[in-house]
Amino acid sequence: MIKFKDTLISFYFFIFYLSMSAWLPFYNLYLKDLGYSGTQVGIIAGIFQAASFFVIPIWGMFSDRNGVRRSLFVALTMSTLLIFGTQYIQPFFVILGYMLVLAFFHHPIGSLLDSLSIHHTHQGSNLSFGAMRVWGSVGWALGSMIMGRYLIAHKLLHIFPLASVLYFILLLSLLAMGAGDTREQQEHDFAVRHVAAVFGKPHIIFLLILLTLYGIGASPLYIFINLYYRDIGADNNIIGIAFAVQAASEIPFFFYGRRMVERIGTARMLTGVLVVAMLRLLLYGFISNPVIAVIVGVAQGATLSLFWVGIVEMLHKLIPPAWRSTGQSLIWAFHLGAGVTLGNIAIGRLSDFFPMQRVMLFAAGFTFFVFVLFIIYFKRYATVDK
Repeated sequence: MIKFKDTLISFYFFIFYLSMSAWLPFYNLYLKDLGYSGTQVGIIAGIFQAASFFVIPIWGMFSDRNGVRRSLFVALTMSTLLIFGTQYIQPFFVILGYMLVLAFFHHPIGSLLDSLSIHHTHQGSNLSFGAMRVWGSVGWALGSMIMGRYLIAHKLLHIFPLASVLYFILLLSLLAMGAGDTREQQEHDFAVRHVAAVFGKPHIIFLLILLTLYGIGASPLYIFINLYYRDIGADNNIIGIAFAVQAASEIPFFFYGRRMVERIGTARMLTGVLVVAMLRLLLYGFISNPVIAVIVGVAQGATLSLFWVGIVEMLHKLIPPAWRSTGQSLIWAFHLGAGVTLGNIAIGRLSDFFPMQRVMLFAAGFTFFVFVLFIIYFKRYATVDK
């Protein structure tokens, strides 16, 4: 049964990230083709991402209380319908409202899958979290490359119905999980005072702030890198290949990330991640050849995979087992919700006045500031690396 669930959860990661790769890397380009400015695209992307800061913790507590499977089923059902309907929404303010609704149901899916995997590993899984999560990178790489190639001869509008079909496949496959309980067995009180007692400790608050700041600095390395590629002359096919190369580079790091944490510790690994991120942003600031930029994208394995594995391992050592879904949701909320949101808005605004290469240099400088803060954090709270 354990081996079957290992395979099933790995497939969930694969099909979910395959589904996202069918539309998310190309959504900003779709908005630009509709005629929206960089600032407007940044606001739409920012609103969509910002919602995760509020909704993912809510879903995290809901799943801790009611089970991950039930939460996933609701979130996936609504996301499938809403992504299909995105193709019919075009007025700017209508898009803003619609993306907020989509964000409420879509953003928790990744965090809930992470929680499902982590819960399963604590039940005696044969695989680590990273070994299951790596299939998400495989799905993203495959989907980005196929969709980039497909869009050479087809309209960007096609991304929405194709993606919704893939989400529906994930929804159907969720039925194979069965109705078993996916909650930790401890009973605990979800009153606000107890949430504050668990997550209100200074070393956790400082860590969440750092996650936010790194999200701001690294935001050009996420979805908004498609504007950089467009700026230096890449077509949709090259953009799809670029996302595929980035995702493929994540695979070995997700697979061996936990071993690296055990060997060198989270402090050294995470500070090393920030050094790689700074260098990558600096290189993008001077590269104007799309092919060379795609090659630099192999650093994604360090700037995302090692970061994610390290933070997950670190935070789950700092919080009680019964709060794992909530803890996982806070990683998503502060890093992707608050941090990447603010970064996306800043990128959108800056891209109206500066070329994306210059924006990359700004981000490199900001990431250096975050690097210094991480060093201070690990020196002040040396025990968090134990």
